[in-house]
Amino acid sequence: MKELVNQELLIFPKYQMDAKNIKCPLEWWRKHEAMVPTIDFLAQQILGIIGFQIEIERVFSLVSILIKLRRYWL
Repeated sequence: MKELVNQELLIFPKYQMDAKNIKCPLEWWRKHEAMVPTIDFLAQQILGIIGFQIEIERVFSLVSILIKLRRYWL
């Protein structure tokens, strides 16, 4: 496995991503997945993480502010 990843890392720089022209990195990886399948798998796992925790953090932050305001006013 380590040998396969090392081989793909040598090939990968040939497929440069132009950040200005790429709107969705996942689409780029889907298009190029056959060329570097192991790195592609890792990239899609990382890029596919849903950002739902960000919203939860925002809610807890808002609730914290509201609790502090309630304590201040009561």
